[in-house]
Amino acid sequence: MQSSYNFELVAISFIVAALASYTALDLTGRIFLLASARLRHACRLGGAAALGVGIWSMHFVAMLAFSLPIPLGYDFATTAFSLGLAIGVSYLALVMTTHTRLTRLRLVASGVLMGFGIAGMHYTGMAAMQMDPGIHLSAGLVFGLAAGDFMKIDVATFQTVWLITFLCSALITTALSRMFAHVGAFRFWAIGFYLLATATACFALHAIWHTDLLLFATATLALQSRILIWAGTRDLFGASAPWRAGLVVTAVFSLLYGSALAWNAPLLVRASLLALFFAPCRAATLYEVYRRRRPRLGPARMLVAVGSVIATLNAIVPL
Repeated sequence: MQSSYNFELVAISFIVAALASYTALDLTGRIFLLASARLRHACRLGGAAALGVGIWSMHFVAMLAFSLPIPLGYDFATTAFSLGLAIGVSYLALVMTTHTRLTRLRLVASGVLMGFGIAGMHYTGMAAMQMDPGIHLSAGLVFGLAAGDFMKIDVATFQTVWLITFLCSALITTALSRMFAHVGAFRFWAIGFYLLATATACFALHAIWHTDLLLFATATLALQSRILIWAGTRDLFGASAPWRAGLVVTAVFSLLYGSALAWNAPLLVRASLLALFFAPCRAATLYEVYRRRRPRLGPARMLVAVGSVIATLNAIVPL
């Protein structure tokens, strides 16, 4: 069965999700500034409505972008239930994370709850589809356990997922930098994520336009983004953020890597250059978080470990 996507609607679904996330973060960020319990409750409701409707709208706008050569409709009651599920789970997650004291248990529990809520909204929305032939879901496949088979994701799909991920991260950190203007780390991280998204777009474009210039831009922007993330982590902990020295390092790498591409150096040489410059950035960021004199960083360490695995997959899988 042939299918197609309307990429304009896909872009709109991304914009909807980004705006909803920004609105929810902005509303919940005001909760701690309010003295009235009624106003705090209203902000939680507003944030939950914005986040829930945003998640739900993003899902169905993206579904509208998917075209099949068969009649397709939606059951109203099931679709409405998926919207209520998204808003309800968003509200519970915001209630758990907007207490005066945010414990590690509440943070993890709200994240797990939000993850299950988004998955539940997605599959409830899929169940609302009325089509012939219908959709039959396998519980094993839903949890990634295909019966004797492995999930195969092509490079283009993989890069698209990361492009959206990095753009969402950039928008969220931009919103946080405006909400907490005194925290300079958010500004470093926002710029770093924008550079990562641009690097991912350059790598994806290389599949269409085969030129070493795009590979050069991908590597240079990716390195600079990792240096900025490291600098932001140091700034968060009160240490100096030597971003100017990072620019010098990036310039040296650009000269060496550009020369390797211009002279058609073997792949092993180029891979060695990438490892020589990228590995210390990753190690330095991990060191800043895992230092012994900062013992109360359990959740941060867990997030950095997960993020490192994701970044490693992002670098290895396309190869």
